[in-house]
Amino acid sequence: MSFASDVKNEICKMDTEDICCVRAELAGMVCFAAQITAEGFKINTENPAVSLCSSNAFTTWTPSF
Repeated sequence: MSFASDVKNEICKMDTEDICCVRAELAGMVCFAAQITAEGFKINTENPAVSLCSSNAFTTWTPSF
């Protein structure tokens, strides 16, 4: 595995309970791996751990509008 893949796997293993941490995680994913379309956006990744991590973060996060 590459160093970047190892780092992503380690980050995804971390338990993010605070909503501020979840939002920061999602912000990073949207900035660097998101494809924005008319229907919304999707996270593009080759790493299964990142895919699962982003899915869990989206289900945890509730926006406060």
